[in-house]
Amino acid sequence: MYETLTQKRERSRRCSKRRTMAADYKEQTENPQDTKKRITCMNQWPENCPEKIVLCMDLSNEMNTTFFKSKGSSMTALQLAKKMIDIFVNSKHIMNPLHRFAVIAMYDQANWMCDFTSNPETINSVLHHTKPDDVHEFDMTSLFQILDENLNIEGENAAPCYVVRIILIYGRSICKPHLSNQEVFQKLLRNHRFFLDFLYIHDIPTEENNCQLIYETLCNLVKSNSYLLDVTKNTVFLFDNMAKLLAHPMQRCLQDETNYNLHRNLSM
Repeated sequence: MYETLTQKRERSRRCSKRRTMAADYKEQTENPQDTKKRITCMNQWPENCPEKIVLCMDLSNEMNTTFFKSKGSSMTALQLAKKMIDIFVNSKHIMNPLHRFAVIAMYDQANWMCDFTSNPETINSVLHHTKPDDVHEFDMTSLFQILDENLNIEGENAAPCYVVRIILIYGRSICKPHLSNQEVFQKLLRNHRFFLDFLYIHDIPTEENNCQLIYETLCNLVKSNSYLLDVTKNTVFLFDNMAKLLAHPMQRCLQDETNYNLHRNLSM
């Protein structure tokens, strides 16, 4: 069976290395009093506060030329991505009607397509009318700039009435994203109400594409509490990975500590 890039990363314990690096960074940049203050603050946060979820959809032409087999027919990655987002939004809405959703379209630059709404039908309508375009680059700086402009994240020390989560669906196997300016990205990353998840849809890695390089680029952007999932032309795995993102970011465990295997309880 094909081993995904995510499985390779978990097998090589890159997540553990990232946590170690994050701990070293905190030790270098924070004094004990600041650390104690932040931990006290986080312990006071409600663990099921509503989420503001920004769905960042890749609308490059690669999403329209990557095909998945589905019930005997073929569907593009873009068609399936729209369908899985619709299921995701409706499921989150059932869990908590106070969750709100926004949409960003990613071409060569990021475009804010839909402001925050708690109506799943609005999100579905916006996604239905989006069209792919033939683009050959993506500057992630534009994404984080537009997020900074549209997100009004509360101060770090106050108990939040919501958290912000970015779910970035990237579907390019050739075009490697780049970050020309890290200032805004680091600003968002420092806020403990900001969560960043990735779902990478790609071809099987070969010497003719840049899947491995793109995956490593995304690895360099994740926080220790981020989820980075990838899938290649497998419809079941695609929807399974999106389902893994249903959990509230303040309630779920770290990605490399997850276990989705079912075990029979022999004591029953």
